[in-house]
Amino acid sequence: MNQINVNPGGGDGGESPIAAGINLITVLVVLGVLVALIAVIFWGLPNWFGSNTINVNIRS
Repeated sequence: MNQINVNPGGGDGGESPIAAGINLITVLVVLGVLVALIAVIFWGLPNWFGSNTINVNIRS
């Protein structure tokens, strides 16, 4: 006697679209962080935090 098992094509084997979207967002965030780290390694930190100096010359 032969037995054939057929699995229905429902939601058993695949990811839900929500899980796939979360995975995509996670991958994009990780790639963005890696690109930012590589940019900092190659070009250094940007001067955002008040490292600009102002020279004022007063002649009397």
